[in-house]
Amino acid sequence: RKFQISFHTPNGVHPREITVELAKTMYKSNFKTIRLSYETIDKARQAEMGNKVSDETLKQAIDNLVAAGYQARQIDVYVIMGIPGQMPEEVIESMLFVVSLGAKARLTSFSPIPGTKDWKRSVELYNMPPDIDPLLTNNTLFPLAREEFPSETFEKLRKLSRVLNYGIDNGVNFTEQSRFAQSLRRSLGRWE
Repeated sequence: RKFQISFHTPNGVHPREITVELAKTMYKSNFKTIRLSYETIDKARQAEMGNKVSDETLKQAIDNLVAAGYQARQIDVYVIMGIPGQMPEEVIESMLFVVSLGAKARLTSFSPIPGTKDWKRSVELYNMPPDIDPLLTNNTLFPLAREEFPSETFEKLRKLSRVLNYGIDNGVNFTEQSRFAQSLRRSLGRWE
């Protein structure tokens, strides 16, 4: 008997693990939801996070998945917003890079993990109590405490990601429209 089974990767897969062989196996095995972890375009932050992903490894992973039979628009790539010290411009640049590869940017809000450098940074930068219950730092509460990256900005970034992803779903890559990309980048200085 044959079973029709579909697989999904709801959590981000590390792009460096997506070899040509693995991509082909995933495609043949009926993996439908492909989500990759990217987090940020910022090179220094990528290094702080252990260099588990780079722009090049993300591009290679998407190329491998496309070579295996997927369409780039079927691939979601996680971008984190609200990392301690991060500004909205970094999130926008990260989303634009993902979309330039033909994939969709899937925004996720930073949530500090106890014992990590970012937990310590959150305590230092945002007066977060060091003994706070981690459940209270989830993405619905934590952004509200950040003056330079308030919840309203999170919502604006989510709207932008929806517009960019709508374009990808409909065969329009806004990053290839030079006037749009230039205008968006110019507006970064006026982001409020």
